[in-house]
Amino acid sequence: MDMYAVWLTCRMGGATVKTSALLERFGSPEGIYHAGPQELAEAAKLSKQELEQLGRHELDDVRRLMERCASLGIEAVHPWEDAYPGQLTQIFNRPFTLFYRGKLETVQNRLCVAVVGTRSCTRYGASVAEKLAGDLAACGVTVVSGMADGIDSCANLGALKADGKTVAVLGNGVDRAYPAHNGYLMEQIIESGGLVASEYPPGSAISKGNFPARNRIISGLSQGVVVVEAPKKSGALITAQLAIEQDRDLFTVPGNINSYTSEGTNQLLKDSCAKPVTGTLDVLEEYLGSYGHLLSVVRESPPEQPERRVQRRSLLERVTGGRLMQEKEPALSRQRVQRELTLSGEERTMLDLLKEQPKSADALIKQSGLPVGKAMATLTMLEAKGYIIPLPGARFERSFKE
Repeated sequence: MDMYAVWLTCRMGGATVKTSALLERFGSPEGIYHAGPQELAEAAKLSKQELEQLGRHELDDVRRLMERCASLGIEAVHPWEDAYPGQLTQIFNRPFTLFYRGKLETVQNRLCVAVVGTRSCTRYGASVAEKLAGDLAACGVTVVSGMADGIDSCANLGALKADGKTVAVLGNGVDRAYPAHNGYLMEQIIESGGLVASEYPPGSAISKGNFPARNRIISGLSQGVVVVEAPKKSGALITAQLAIEQDRDLFTVPGNINSYTSEGTNQLLKDSCAKPVTGTLDVLEEYLGSYGHLLSVVRESPPEQPERRVQRRSLLERVTGGRLMQEKEPALSRQRVQRELTLSGEERTMLDLLKEQPKSADALIKQSGLPVGKAMATLTMLEAKGYIIPLPGARFERSFKE
């Protein structure tokens, strides 16, 4: 970890045009560290506060941060290092320092596709995100998302269930999950050989403004971006716009014309900004020519029937004429992910109401005391995480007994 680079990150924050101008003028973070105030002011239009920050040459706080990173298994990579993700070198305002836990190999020399969408997703959106991400991951695609509630966490979870690789890009430091109840999901991403990354140092305060900035990293790491569900005003649409600016492929899932959560995605289709996705092949076919050699075909055996070893043909197998690779044993138990994934307080309350017998959505809303919108979003997330199963008549039951 480069001490002077971490110093510059601590003093100037994440990637900025001014940081880039300073690096171009002085050649390295160490060069900036040793430059005088007049030289710094001439190199970039720095504010009085920025000049004061760069005048802070003490390194005690920097060393403490580096020690904290070492104790938590957090590493950092910079654009001039070989390990820095190649996709990010192509984008405007690339992250100057990328803090991470897990394996950078997850995004190196691999096909990466982002699956993103609204936090307030419908059951339809949640199931589509999980299935789409799972199918892509099973074929060897790295699924990139933001680990936020809703579509993002469903995408990360779907990739895990398929024993695939997934990346979570955070709007805060990688020392803690946001939201906090996704802590177990973050740890599973890391344990499964995935990657959790952020341009913000450990201990950084969570700020609403961080999330639009982190979206450029989600799209920047990916060759393509799939928007599953997004209202007209949505962070996912910011990611879509960034994907267009970064010359990434943009896909979207058509949605219910009566649902506000699909207003943004349907508008992308009307404006011919994105390719419609009605199945995983709609995404894969764009990359078979360039990345087909990196993709694999996995024969899966349903975990509930291990003795039968029932095999199903994957999507890619149908496209590639039956090229098969050896069957893989899942490194991460689907049942374990479903049962141990940390629940929010609302999710635990709703799940407790289903201990004895199935109940209707109306009964659950009334008994939980939650607002209707919050209650339905909670049921959606429980279904996406595999805790509950929908039944006819708008009823739900638990998927397993504790």
